[in-house]
Amino acid sequence: MKRAAKDYPYLKRRDPFPFVLDELNSIRPTIKRMFGFTSVYLDEKLLCSLRDSVRQPGSNGIWLYTTTETDSERGPADRTDHAT
Repeated sequence: MKRAAKDYPYLKRRDPFPFVLDELNSIRPTIKRMFGFTSVYLDEKLLCSLRDSVRQPGSNGIWLYTTTETDSERGPADRTDHAT
């Protein structure tokens, strides 16, 4: 018996947090989808990843990537997990 995609809502591709992609559209990023994440690249640089999964909500959110230099400039008070 074949099952339709509607029987598996988690298989539907949809962009998590579409407002983020709308705002970044003007810089013409490259969007790649892998491992349940929607990753946003500018040239070869990974800017952020977006995730909104019903099955694994613990890793949902907007993941921002920085360099080691940027991270050391900020200080320990800024290094917190803001996941909800």
